[in-house]
Amino acid sequence: MTAQPVGWVAARLGDISRAEYGKGLRAADRDASGKVPVYGSAGVVGYHSEALVSVPVVVVGRKGNAGACFLSAEPCWPIDTTYFVRVPSQVEPKFLAYQLEHASLRALDSSTAIPSLLRPALEAQLVMLAPLSEQRRIVGAIEQQFSRLDAADSSLRDARSRLAVLRRAVVVDSLEDHWPDVTVGEVATVDSGPAFKSAFFGGPNDGIRLLRGENIEPGRLRWRDTRTWPTSMLDGFEHLHVAETDLILAMDRPVISTGLKLASVKSSDLPALLVQRVARIRPSARISTSYLYAALQHPAFIPHLIGDQTGTQLPHITLAGIRSFQIRLPPPAEQARIVATVEERLSAVDALQDTAERSQRRSASLRWAILDRAFRGKLVEQDTADEPASALLERIRTESATTRSLSRRRRRVSA
Repeated sequence: MTAQPVGWVAARLGDISRAEYGKGLRAADRDASGKVPVYGSAGVVGYHSEALVSVPVVVVGRKGNAGACFLSAEPCWPIDTTYFVRVPSQVEPKFLAYQLEHASLRALDSSTAIPSLLRPALEAQLVMLAPLSEQRRIVGAIEQQFSRLDAADSSLRDARSRLAVLRRAVVVDSLEDHWPDVTVGEVATVDSGPAFKSAFFGGPNDGIRLLRGENIEPGRLRWRDTRTWPTSMLDGFEHLHVAETDLILAMDRPVISTGLKLASVKSSDLPALLVQRVARIRPSARISTSYLYAALQHPAFIPHLIGDQTGTQLPHITLAGIRSFQIRLPPPAEQARIVATVEERLSAVDALQDTAERSQRRSASLRWAILDRAFRGKLVEQDTADEPASALLERIRTESATTRSLSRRRRRVSA
């Protein structure tokens, strides 16, 4: 176990500041001409003329993009898919925000279909406090090193964007022909699963894996942070099993920059059960899985889904939107020829994409390593003249108790 740096102190997040619930603010109720950022679980989702909170806060995703962290140094409005944590004056806001980002709060997700973070779990998160002067030195060192990684990541994003354009061009060129149009619903069964009760979840080897949106990446399924359902409770769930001929589509809002979360199922992915907000597209005998997968790579598919999405705070794809998308339907032999052509042309693009993804993973690993060193007291020199963090924590607790006492008095007076 690594020794705690001299002058530092460990505390629960709830000892430093409470996690407060954001407040709903529908897009239709926002004043778009305002300059106050409105935060959802994926970051800024719009602007308003009024702020919910004025002090520096760390906004933490509660529903949807659960555990994601965003620092707002200006007045803002966190909506009800988030928590917000007021940053005490004895803590450098960026120091707290970077530390919560490093803590991987997404691992605290307590749900299946819609990722969810519970307030007690967030407030129990361990936070390391350094002396205030050292906090500021650490933030300066982090940002100096991150600036170089930011430049490299910007180049990678540009490269991936160009590859995405090339991929779309290959698909369009291969699929455009004089074949009849059909909807996906005419050639495939499209359905979804239910929400499973988390109280019955098991470990990775304790039952049948639940196929969640987090397990779906463009082109493949990735079994991380696995949830399972007991085999003793499978009665009535036979229709929820996925098969090797299925295509799986995450129904959360598609993000054009990262690609559609559509994947084919391999034998190694089985057995697995379908859950809420995950679509199973099961081709009929009229169309092959490979051809349907290629057809759904068409650049018109994402705009079609976005135009048909539903939900306000957590927009998502609808089954009707998937079923109504039109594709070309050539004869079986022509389907096979088109698939072979697409796969041949995309092989070089896939190789370049893999290289870019490896570089991006290396960048993410470097960022994690920088933050890890920072919050173990290894990134900057320590100064024995700095006021110890234990004194900061004591003042935070005193101020917090005073604030709560004043709030209770105001409530009694107003009553």
